[in-house]
Amino acid sequence: MITIAPAEIVTFTLEYLESRFGIDSSVFSKAKFYLGSRSRLYMINESVEVAQFAVTAGLLVARVPRFVKPSTNFLQAFESSITKSKLQLDKTQAQKYISGEDLTLDSNTEETPENGYVAVFYGAYCLGCGFLKNSVLKNVLPKEKRLNLKFL
Repeated sequence: MITIAPAEIVTFTLEYLESRFGIDSSVFSKAKFYLGSRSRLYMINESVEVAQFAVTAGLLVARVPRFVKPSTNFLQAFESSITKSKLQLDKTQAQKYISGEDLTLDSNTEETPENGYVAVFYGAYCLGCGFLKNSVLKNVLPKEKRLNLKFL
């Protein structure tokens, strides 16, 4: 069963999303937030009524509260609002990432974000969330979203 998310968890999460990804918290002005099982934070339009015994509702934003791990669906839904911690992949890297592989990146580029969760992009499209540490991109794409692509 989901419950209305405590204000401190919502504030903590929105501040993280703004500082890490540049997503202005004003885009969430018409949202309600719920806390589901396993500390999952969900977002839904404020005009939607959630059934009393609902298990989930809306878009999974992140896992919280010790740290914020953004969901792939959330980053994809808000890809146009992401201005920071964007990691751009080339075609070969994108194919490997989509298939579930971790990547070792060239650390000499100015465009590489600092260590932590990043929004992984190919062109204008957000492929999902990754965890960057010391030039290694850990693939955290959900298994059900992974594909073996021959053409991209």
